[in-house]
Amino acid sequence: MALPLPGPSLHSGLFRQRTIAEVQQCVQQLRQGLDRPRVLEVLDRLADFVIDSVVLQQTGIVQELKKLSSMQKDADAKAVAVPPKDAKPVAKKPRLDCIDGCRFALVFPIVVAHFARFSTSNLTALKLLTQENVLVGGFFVISGYVSAYTTTKLGALEVEEKKVANPELFFWQRVMAYYPLHFLSSAIFAPMFIWVERNFKASWNMIAFRAFLNFSMLQAWFPKEAEIWNQPTWFLSALTFSNLTMPTLVLPNVANLSKKGLQKLLAALWGVSLLQKVSYSETARFHSSKEHPVDGKVMMPLIWNLTRFHPIWALFEMTTGIIAARHVMLDTEEEKKTQPMNPIWLFLAAYSSLGLRLTKFDFNDAIIRGVLFVPLFTEFLTAMHRDALTSSPSAITKFFGCKIMATLGSLAFPMFIVHGPVGQVFYKKAIAKKLWGKPMPHSFFPFYLAICLVISHFTNEYFVKNKKVGAISGKILMRRGTTGASQSPGAAFVLALWPSCQAQLEQPEQLESWGDTEISSVVKDLRSQWKEDFLLRDQVVKGFCERGGLDRKQGRDMEEGLFNSCCPLGFMDGEEKKNYTRHYKRLCTLLGAAGPGSLAKRLKSRELVPSQVAAMPDEDLRSEAQRKQQSAARNEGLQAALLAPAPPAAVTEDYMCPKCGSHNCCRREIQTGWHNDHQDATLFVACLDCFLACTGHSIGVESPYMSVVSPLRFL
Repeated sequence: MALPLPGPSLHSGLFRQRTIAEVQQCVQQLRQGLDRPRVLEVLDRLADFVIDSVVLQQTGIVQELKKLSSMQKDADAKAVAVPPKDAKPVAKKPRLDCIDGCRFALVFPIVVAHFARFSTSNLTALKLLTQENVLVGGFFVISGYVSAYTTTKLGALEVEEKKVANPELFFWQRVMAYYPLHFLSSAIFAPMFIWVERNFKASWNMIAFRAFLNFSMLQAWFPKEAEIWNQPTWFLSALTFSNLTMPTLVLPNVANLSKKGLQKLLAALWGVSLLQKVSYSETARFHSSKEHPVDGKVMMPLIWNLTRFHPIWALFEMTTGIIAARHVMLDTEEEKKTQPMNPIWLFLAAYSSLGLRLTKFDFNDAIIRGVLFVPLFTEFLTAMHRDALTSSPSAITKFFGCKIMATLGSLAFPMFIVHGPVGQVFYKKAIAKKLWGKPMPHSFFPFYLAICLVISHFTNEYFVKNKKVGAISGKILMRRGTTGASQSPGAAFVLALWPSCQAQLEQPEQLESWGDTEISSVVKDLRSQWKEDFLLRDQVVKGFCERGGLDRKQGRDMEEGLFNSCCPLGFMDGEEKKNYTRHYKRLCTLLGAAGPGSLAKRLKSRELVPSQVAAMPDEDLRSEAQRKQQSAARNEGLQAALLAPAPPAAVTEDYMCPKCGSHNCCRREIQTGWHNDHQDATLFVACLDCFLACTGHSIGVESPYMSVVSPLRFL
C-alpha cells in the first residue's frame, strides 16, 4: 500500500483526544453529503493502513469507517445486481434541449418591456410590450419543471433519494447557481445605485437596509423595497424561498402523487391563486391602467407588489411546473404511443393572451398571468416534452431544441441580471443626464438590446462558466452544505483525504489554529503529492496533444480516461503510477502512427471518444496498415517456427515396421514432458518406406519389432 502519509505521525497522537462523538459526527457528515464510493474506498485504504494502531482502535474510527464502507459497498452491489426477470428496467431520462430554448422566448420580451417606453411613444405598442409581469410567470414554471425532471424518478412515484438526501446541500447548490452573478453585478453597480439613492435624499440607514435586502435576496418579502437597485432580481428572492422548500416539502410529496392526485393538486393551486388575483383585481377594477399606466402616472403599488412579488405565489407557480413535469413522467406505454398535440397552438395561445390588454376589457397583468398565460404555457411545456420524445418532433420543438436556441437559452439568466443596470446607465434620468446629457433616444433602443446580448454572452463565457468561480462556489458548498464539516477537525482530516476536495487544501495552515499541527502536516504532504501528480498529468496531456496533433480538450479527456482506468481510487502511486506510465507510452506509440484509420485521425473525426481510448485493446486502436503489418509479422514468425530444420535423425535397421515389414527406419531421442536427470528420453522411430511414426521407451533394450504406441508425425 502506498499512501502519501507519514506513518509515525498517525500513531503518535493524531487521534489521541478525539472522542467517539466526533467520530460519529464525521461519519454522519459523510452519510449526509459525501457518501460517495470513491471516498469510502479511500477511507477503507486508510483504515487498512493504520489498523495496527492501538490508539486508533481505541477511538473506534477504524471500525466506524469500515462499517460505513461495507454498508456503501453492499448498497452498490445491490444497485448493480442483476434484476429479476419480472423487474422493470430503469428508464433513462433524455435531455430536453427544447425546454432550455424556451427561456430566451421569455427573457427577450421581458428585457424589452422594462425599458419599452424609451423605444416608442405609441400607447398601443406600449400596452402590448410592457407585460413583463405576465411573462415572468413562465420562468417560475420552467424552474419547477426542470427541478422535477432532474430530481424525481421516471415512471415511479418517488424522488431520487441521493439528490434530496441532504436538503441543505440541495438548497445551496441551487442558490450558488445564480448568486455569484447577482453578487458580482450588485457589487459592480453598487456605486451607481448608492449615488442615485443619495440624489433622492435617501438616508445612509435606508441605503444600508436596502443593500442588505439586495445582497441577502430578501427584497421580495417587502412590497415597498421589492424593486430596489437591480429591479428584476426580485425574481431571485422569490426563487430562493421556493428552492428552500423543494427538497423537504414540495418535491417528495408531489412525487408521491398519482396522475389523479396531481390533477387535484393543480386545481387547488390554481383555485387559490385565482382567488387572490380576483381579490386584487376587484380592488384595481380589473384594468391594467391602475397597475401599469403608460402615461407615467403611477399609483401606490403596494397591493400590486404583494400580488406580483410575494414568494408564496412564486412557489405556487413553481409547483405548477413540478406537477406538469410529473404528469409527463408518469405516462404509461399506451399513452406514449398516442400522437401528442402540436405544441405550436398552445404556444400561440399563451402569447396571444397578451393581446387582451388591447381589448375593451383591458385586463390587468394578474388576471392574464394567473388565468391564461401560466396555464397555457404549462400545457405548452408538457405538449413539447411529449412531442420531443417522439420519432418525428414538430417544427416548433425542433426550433426550440436547435443549437442556436439552446445557446440563446443559456444567455437568458445573464441577460435577465445585467439588462437592468445597463438600462439604467442609458435611460434612468438621473444617471443618463449626468453621463449623456439626457436619456438615449428611441433610435438607440436596438443598440441597447445588442449591448445587453453581447455583455450577456461574455458574462456567460467568462464568469458563469469560469472554473475558478465554480471552485469558489464549490468551496462555499462544502462549508454550507455539509452541516459544518469544515468546523470539525476529524471531518477536516477526512476531507483532506478526498482528492476531489482539493479546494479544502488551499490553506492547510488554518488547521493549525485548531491545535492540529499533525493534521496540518498530513494535509501539506497530501497537497504536495497531489501537486506533483497534477504536473505529471499536465505533461501527459501535452504529450498526447503533441504526439497526435490533438486539441487541448481532446488531450485532457484522453488523459482523464487514462487516469480513471489506471488509478480508480484517485491515488497515483506505486503500481498505479507504473500502470499509468506504461499505458501512456502505449498510447503515444499508437498516436504516432499516420495514414488512414490511424488513432489520431479517428480521434479528430470524433469516431472515437477520447475518454474511452485508454480502456480499449490495441487491436481496436490500430490502423488498417498497422493491423496488416502486425498480421504479416505474426505469420512470418509462425512460419519461421514451423519450417525450422529439425535435428538430424539416425538411420537404422534395428527396427521392423509392423505395417510394411521394412527395416529401413530412422530413430531420434527427445526429452518430452517433465523429466529429471535420471529419466530416459523418449524414443521416436519412423519407417522411411511407409512413413509410420511410433514412439517407445526403454531404448536400452532394442526389440526387433517396433511397438506402435500412437501415430505422431512424420519426422
